[in-house]
Amino acid sequence: MNDWTSRHMETLSGCVDCNHRPAKASRCVNGNVLAVLLAAVVVLGLIGGALFEIANAGRERALKIQYRDRAVAGTEFRLEAIRQSAVQQFRQQARFDVANLGINLEQAHGSKEPGYYNLELWARAPANQISATQTHNAIERLSAPDDPFRGLAAVVNSFIVTANAYSTLPNATAERFSLPSLTLTPEISVRQIPVSEFTLFSSSASFPVQAPLMPIVGRIHSEGDLVISGGEYISIYPVTAGGNVSLANNGSLLAQSGPSEPQLSFPVASTIDNDWLAMSRGIARSTILSGRDLPMTTVEAADFNRLTAQDSSSSPSSPIAQQELWRQCSRIVLENNGEISVTTVSGAAVSSQEKRAFSYYYSRHNPDRPVIIFNVSKAPPSAGRNSFYISSSNFNAVVLLTKASNLPDGLAIVSPLAIAIEGGFNDQGVRKAASITAKSVSVVPVSQ
Repeated sequence: MNDWTSRHMETLSGCVDCNHRPAKASRCVNGNVLAVLLAAVVVLGLIGGALFEIANAGRERALKIQYRDRAVAGTEFRLEAIRQSAVQQFRQQARFDVANLGINLEQAHGSKEPGYYNLELWARAPANQISATQTHNAIERLSAPDDPFRGLAAVVNSFIVTANAYSTLPNATAERFSLPSLTLTPEISVRQIPVSEFTLFSSSASFPVQAPLMPIVGRIHSEGDLVISGGEYISIYPVTAGGNVSLANNGSLLAQSGPSEPQLSFPVASTIDNDWLAMSRGIARSTILSGRDLPMTTVEAADFNRLTAQDSSSSPSSPIAQQELWRQCSRIVLENNGEISVTTVSGAAVSSQEKRAFSYYYSRHNPDRPVIIFNVSKAPPSAGRNSFYISSSNFNAVVLLTKASNLPDGLAIVSPLAIAIEGGFNDQGVRKAASITAKSVSVVPVSQ
């Protein structure tokens, strides 16, 4: 009995011990839940921090791109300023100094507008000066397929512009938000194209071309608007205009990328038409280009008045003086109060036979317009005597060109006066290279 009781009591005691274990296990579970919750809070905190860092990094990348793009845009604007400075110098003195074309734009503290960058641009070229030339000794062919003046021969001078952009962020900001330095090296080409490379060239605001007086031409360029009217016009090279290209009065235009290339028909009535913008860049390598498609203004180192003037007071070695065409002529013909002198460009007198080719006519019915008559047959052009500069003390005087149908050699005539041609000009025998640069050129009937 005692033994059983003792064993039983032990069993009960053991049961009592077992009944106390769940309370201890509950305390362990609560501790684990707390640890899990704390871990979850830490993980969520880490995820939130990571998301913030990702968002902040994305924002900084976007800002860097924004500031960099603003710096590139600022560089492009300064590059255009350099180009305009070169144009201005070219017009004023027929040359420009490459080394003086630099621009330095620094910011003391930086701002968002230019993109927190300092901009520094400078130009360099094999020669520090690029001058206008009338000699054309180093002509090369423009052959790039997308060049609007492809196929032309030109004197080409190029210079490189190096543009550097440096960060202006404060040091404290730059440590966590750095901006990379930028370097751009665009090239600018100056192409001096002889006007003789164009069949039709106009520097006026509007250039009307009437067909079919000359239905097939080599190349047409207008600094202003170009208007084709009265029939079909065919250009075997690209047609370009600084303004708009338009058709009027049943006019039509066909153009080619080159003499052996297929023809492109101008598909709209005017480049003013918005449909033109949708097709112009994709048609036959831009064979017809207006100023609405691409800026194409050209620069005259000297205007017509300066080209045809005789200004002996300026230094003959200056670039602007070298543009004066009389300096390149082999004969200088001057009329003053009825007296005509004919000399070489150095001032030496010519033979009496040469001088007889020039005479003076005064009409009582038109006293304000004396006539200088040039009988080409009496002084036919030959090597060393094929370019003539003809001027007068009376700016209203007229040059009458006679007997010039058959030219034995090339002939060039330059004059600030109006020129009238009696009979034909270079239209018989073997055609020669010939040009007339004058205030105006007209044809008059042969006198009886």
